[in-house]
Amino acid sequence: MTWTIDGCISMQNLDIVRGGNRIAMLDCENEALCDDDIIANARLIAAAPDLLQALHDVDAYLAPQGDEEDAYNYIRAIIKGAISKAQGA
Repeated sequence: MTWTIDGCISMQNLDIVRGGNRIAMLDCENEALCDDDIIANARLIAAAPDLLQALHDVDAYLAPQGDEEDAYNYIRAIIKGAISKAQGA
């Protein structure tokens, strides 16, 4: 099930939801951020599960199949680092 954005920034109510359950609530009253930054953060948070799945898919595609090239090793190391960070490892 995908994460979506719910609410309205003008009403100071912007949540990330999954199946009707709140995943995250954004601070719309943060004066250090403009509305565009808050919306961008919400979009990034909502896309997180899809981004993580994409990294898993690319990692599986680049998995070793005999001789590995240095470029593949470098890309896979970056991907694995992002996956680990996203999963809290």
